[in-house]
Amino acid sequence: MRKLIFISLLLISVILPQNASNLEIVVKDAVSGEKLQGAVIKFENLPFTGVTDTEGKFVLRSIPTGEWRVICSFVGYKTTKQSITIQEENNKSEILMYNDQVQISEIIVTGTRAEDKGSSATYSNLDKLEIERISVNKDIPSILNQLPSTSYYSESGTGIGYGYIRIRGFDQRRISVLINGVPQNDPEDHSVYWINFYDLANSLEDVQVQRGSSLSFYGPPAIGASINLVTTKPFVEPGISFETGTGSYNTKKYAINANSGLIAERFMIRFRGSKVESDGYRDWSWSEFYRFFVTASYFDDNQTISLSAYGGPQEDGLAFYGISKSQNGDEQTRKYNYGASSRDREVLNQPQISLVHDLKLGENLWLKNTFFFLSGDGFFDFNANYGDNNYFRLDPQFTIPSDIMMRAFVDNDQFGWIPQIEYNYGAGKLMAGGEVRIHRSLHWGRIESGSGLPDDVVGEKGNKHFYEYNGGKNVYSMYVSVAHHLTDRLNVIGKLQSIYQQYLLNNEKYVGTDFKTPYFFVNPQVGISYSISPILSVYGSASLTRREPPLKNLYEAESASWGAVPQFEKNGDGSYNYDEPLVKPELLTNLELGARISLQKFVGSVNFYYMNFENEIVPSGGLDVFGQPRVGNAGKTHHIGIELEGVYKLPWDFQLSLNGNISRNRYVEFKEYDGNGTVISRNDNYIANAPELILNMGLTYLNENFFAVVNVNHTGVQYTDNSIHPDGMKPTEVTVDPFTVVNFSTGVNYTLSGVRLKLSIEVNNLFDNKYLMNGFGWDNFFPSAGRNLMTNLKVEF
Repeated sequence: MRKLIFISLLLISVILPQNASNLEIVVKDAVSGEKLQGAVIKFENLPFTGVTDTEGKFVLRSIPTGEWRVICSFVGYKTTKQSITIQEENNKSEILMYNDQVQISEIIVTGTRAEDKGSSATYSNLDKLEIERISVNKDIPSILNQLPSTSYYSESGTGIGYGYIRIRGFDQRRISVLINGVPQNDPEDHSVYWINFYDLANSLEDVQVQRGSSLSFYGPPAIGASINLVTTKPFVEPGISFETGTGSYNTKKYAINANSGLIAERFMIRFRGSKVESDGYRDWSWSEFYRFFVTASYFDDNQTISLSAYGGPQEDGLAFYGISKSQNGDEQTRKYNYGASSRDREVLNQPQISLVHDLKLGENLWLKNTFFFLSGDGFFDFNANYGDNNYFRLDPQFTIPSDIMMRAFVDNDQFGWIPQIEYNYGAGKLMAGGEVRIHRSLHWGRIESGSGLPDDVVGEKGNKHFYEYNGGKNVYSMYVSVAHHLTDRLNVIGKLQSIYQQYLLNNEKYVGTDFKTPYFFVNPQVGISYSISPILSVYGSASLTRREPPLKNLYEAESASWGAVPQFEKNGDGSYNYDEPLVKPELLTNLELGARISLQKFVGSVNFYYMNFENEIVPSGGLDVFGQPRVGNAGKTHHIGIELEGVYKLPWDFQLSLNGNISRNRYVEFKEYDGNGTVISRNDNYIANAPELILNMGLTYLNENFFAVVNVNHTGVQYTDNSIHPDGMKPTEVTVDPFTVVNFSTGVNYTLSGVRLKLSIEVNNLFDNKYLMNGFGWDNFFPSAGRNLMTNLKVEF
């Protein structure tokens, strides 16, 4: 908390503006002239969000003079964008909205996001309302599972707790995740721990997923995809709401939301606090989260300042080991959790805070600075009876008990600054900027308890660390991006990122390994888009991306007592050359070709991708002691596929959405080693954990006060190791069978005397399918929960 208080002092002093005016907007049906209550009004470059009243009216006081772009959305109507010029003291504007159109997700443009027109990126969007219709209770990976080429699994089986996402078969270590432009991938192991910001889905404005090698400019280069999450802004009108929910597996949820409205005509604050607890589907997969989200905004004629903070403490029962496939057939054994008998658990708190300052330097020139700080402190307590006296650095006189528990502690701190300048000229847009990110960590392990062990070697009193070290990473990058309109129809896009990174490992207890390992990459991307007609456009892009391996691939310091040594080339004198790791950076050449069509009742896209890798970092068999997949280099691999996505407006307020991915993910050259060190060729084999068929379908009924959604997901066969050849035997022990799962959600809202009630019901796995979601090796599969229910009631004042 002291760290957060210190960082919050970064708030910038500002001078109140002199020139501002009032704006009144009336929203109407373009055909009938009916005034629309509940239409959402947003501004592209101002921190305003509001809702029209019973007269279809929205009033904003003290808006800066100038020309502003307004975005208006309403259930069953096409999202409308309109420029409004503010010149006089009192200004009025009318927005006409058209129904009988396909509702398309709104895109909010930032430096890391694709624009809706002229983009050469392959992307999909979910806006706030779509997210709410999918789920207000599950974690973000399970919500994103509705998008093309996406699969996920949950350790608890329910979508509450630890969840993992894959896009195009790539795990989340190689997916770049940003929240309001702030990188979320752990700098050391590259993973994204979605559990640390569980409940953030209820504070999201929208999500954009760019598939393929997407340069996010800052944060780690994306190999499989980038996920850009934008949180909600404060509403202009004040309000407060309360939520309560309950559901299967003793799941309970409580939340409060508060919005200040305009304060002194310049400030707005939004707050959400929540508590969620659940027993989970599997044994001892419980979770208890306390979460807060707060954002405060200031604006004047030339600048906006937004301060956001979120996080909160959590405790959960660890369930990072799965079951054998034979256990899945029985209702009780499929719930088995190895950590249940020893009561393995996690205690963690990882709050983060960011300050974003947008400054208008000129009519077409903007400067943006983002400062952020993340702090994560916590520990795992889990059974470690696999260890021996050498592992724990215990005298041989001690016998390792079967109930020995170890504590793995971590303290992560990360500071960052992201400057960006944007210039809009007549024929396009130029952006340039950089990133400075400093990460430092402390890791240690000790024996926490164990029968027969004396007090001076266990727990807080003994406090004997059998491993301890400091990790770190320095990141410095620069980028430039140009989007140029050669003609009214033809756009070209060029991006270039240079990035210098340096891993640090020092203060290692016992062994004394100390190294600094640098990486320098230049990642280019070019693209083109062409509008054949107002309803049809085509695009293509080519990119070259390099990315470094995780720190554990260089040295697994936690296992030094078991003989783990640094994985570097050796000098002539036997010392290590810390500039030459044995595990090489992966190099990706990515080609994308696609087309988009937009008709009155149908919006769709088709995309072909070719991804050629050298030294791809792939699953290499098994999990480490913390439940994370072990990885290594494969010489050459190919990922080739086609993606389709479409939304069709049906009669009677129905909407049908479809998306699918058919792919081929294969090793071209790969030598793997078995437990005895024998070389095994994996050439032409399937890549582990990469399904080659994913289909999604959604049927939605939607009107102003009611919705009902049926989502169907089909995921094709997956293999849990690298041993399967298309022409060879396919043993069931390493096969995750194809599965189809149906989820249903519905909701109703009603306003009475100014109080709005929202009731939602979610039924997951509607047909109670006992399927496995994912697996590793021969005996580590993760089952999905059976049919389960969740209800949520929200009362808004």
